Amino acid sequence: MIVSMLAASLQRALSMIAVLTALLLPIMPLEGSAKWDIAGMTPSRPAVTYYEEGKPSFVMTCSGTQTTVQVRGFTAAQKWPQPAMSLKFGTTTRSANPDLRMIGDQTAFEFQFAISDPVLLALKNGAPLVATYNGKSRSFPVAPALFRQEFADKCSALVPPGMRAS
Repeated sequence: MIVSMLAASLQRALSMIAVLTALLLPIMPLEGSAKWDIAGMTPSRPAVTYYEEGKPSFVMTCSGTQTTVQVRGFTAAQKWPQPAMSLKFGTTTRSANPDLRMIGDQTAFEFQFAISDPVLLALKNGAPLVATYNGKSRSFPVAPALFRQEFADKCSALVPPGMRAS
């Protein structure tokens, strides 16, 4: 009797683990993996994230009329304001003095700019993505075409064409 109850409990636990694995594995990057993901993207807040070693290193979101970019992996300058950070989407560049935030053990360099057709088009077309800060650069691989398309379409839908930045 006890053995059959333990066997039934073990079977339920294994089933639950299988369900959780199926649900979480697509959105939780594995430790040591490098990949793009769109987990958490909604029509009102498009988001795309690049993970390195299981942690976000590049995050781009759109909300309202703004695109927010967050880059991790640089060392903060010991001065204020921080030096400008630039982000190149192919030949299109956006620059600003980033805000810094500690997220876990990472320093996140973040800035915003208006939702922009040239940025979205470059992203959609798979342009190289390079962040530069304080004389150092980080290149990120091109996101999968379906992720780029979905992000660009949802982001551009937030702002009418005549109101998007050039």
